[in-house]
Amino acid sequence: MLSAGMPAIQRVPPIHLIVRNGHATLTGVVAAEAQGSVAEMLAQGTFGVMGLENRLQVEEQSDPAT
Repeated sequence: MLSAGMPAIQRVPPIHLIVRNGHATLTGVVAAEAQGSVAEMLAQGTFGVMGLENRLQVEEQSDPAT
């Protein structure tokens, strides 16, 4: 049960890391830009990754004032 003032939990689709011949591609949706940055840092630290293309999209947040 949600209390007053608590935001509803929204489901965010997963992200994927696809690696081919040392080149990695991140795809999917993140809730915030900071989450995308963390995913990118983790992907770059993955053994065997020599290059990374970040195709993550930041989920659009609705403006609570409207």
